[in-house]
Amino acid sequence: MWCLCSNGYLLAFNVYRGKGQDAREHGHHTQAAIDLMQPYLNRGHIVFLDSLFSSPALFDYLEAHGTRACGTLRPNRKGLPADLKLTKKQKARLANGDMKCWQRGSLGCLRWKDRSVVHVLSNHMRVDTTVEVKEERSDGSTVTKVKPTVVHEYNLHRGGVDTVDQLHGNYAMGRKSKKNWPRLAWWLLDMCVVNAYRLFTLHTGSAASQLDFRVALMHQLAGAYPPQRVHEQPAPSHGAGRPSHPHYPKRSAKSRDCRHCSRQREGRVVSNFVCDHCDVHLCVDPCFKLYHEAM
Repeated sequence: MWCLCSNGYLLAFNVYRGKGQDAREHGHHTQAAIDLMQPYLNRGHIVFLDSLFSSPALFDYLEAHGTRACGTLRPNRKGLPADLKLTKKQKARLANGDMKCWQRGSLGCLRWKDRSVVHVLSNHMRVDTTVEVKEERSDGSTVTKVKPTVVHEYNLHRGGVDTVDQLHGNYAMGRKSKKNWPRLAWWLLDMCVVNAYRLFTLHTGSAASQLDFRVALMHQLAGAYPPQRVHEQPAPSHGAGRPSHPHYPKRSAKSRDCRHCSRQREGRVVSNFVCDHCDVHLCVDPCFKLYHEAM
């Protein structure tokens, strides 16, 4: 599923149909991002993407349609500076905090060495500015660290899809299936519950857990329907297994196929006995009893 999320809420989604179906005018992943952003273009939004989608072509398209973007980047994308991609030896020579920037109009590209080499593409702000950020260590102490401002912005706003995936994965109703549509149907129901939970917490300011919300929702849905009717068990009939009056066998002047056993695979069975009430030919034993018990 291609998903567009904001603040833990699923805004839009598309079903992945394969490279041949999704890739049309643009590349495969670029087209997926463009399709999701169509209702939100030309509104001044900023979209944050991961390295799967970020590319100069996508960012140029979004900027041309009134939308800015920021995201991590894979250095092998088309349209990037030739000296952006480094060899393993060149990466090993970089010291922590080293950064290099490229600018093409409003589109900026950053390479920054933290624990590993990070590449960022952005057209919503310059990539050559830095900011001091306080980070908490494992021992509880805090340390001030200088980071590129664009990296700090990305860390603040990324993870919308991951948050929705986490909310969905905690209580997912979907099960494995050989067919695609049952899994998709369960996913849609899950997303309805996740979005309802997110709206509930945003509008009420409640700190209720998703489990408490789902339990309350279950009781409310059950209360919206009338109680089930209690079906009374019919009283057992006396003399069950015996034909009741006036079903009695009598000899007939004509012989015909037994209504009961002639339907079996063994073939036709002729009987000259008939039920005096039903007027059907039946073998006296055991078809007469079996036929009337099945009525």
